[in-house]
Amino acid sequence: MTPSSTPPHHRPSPSNCQICGEKAKGHHYQVISCILCKSFFRRAAVLGREYECRKGGECTERNGIRRCKACRFRKCLAVGMNPRYFEPQNAEEATNVERLAVSTGNVHLSV
Repeated sequence: MTPSSTPPHHRPSPSNCQICGEKAKGHHYQVISCILCKSFFRRAAVLGREYECRKGGECTERNGIRRCKACRFRKCLAVGMNPRYFEPQNAEEATNVERLAVSTGNVHLSV
């Protein structure tokens, strides 16, 4: 069986978070990530936050992606974090999650 034909639950997990590069703790919202990035993504998505980078969107793991909320959130979305994988706790959170899901193309929950 080739790596691409191996079922996702049998593939080896990378040991680093795909967002910040720190040690990963598992698959969260379809992405291998650390607990901090997982929590950050959920909080930003359900609260409907909009962030702006002070460095013009050029933050990386080496120069502080964890410090820049705009670049961190953008990277969460870029690597495939899907807001459909958590359940909102109230109507406002549901609206924010729906808006984010539609704007990022994650309209359907894919398993």
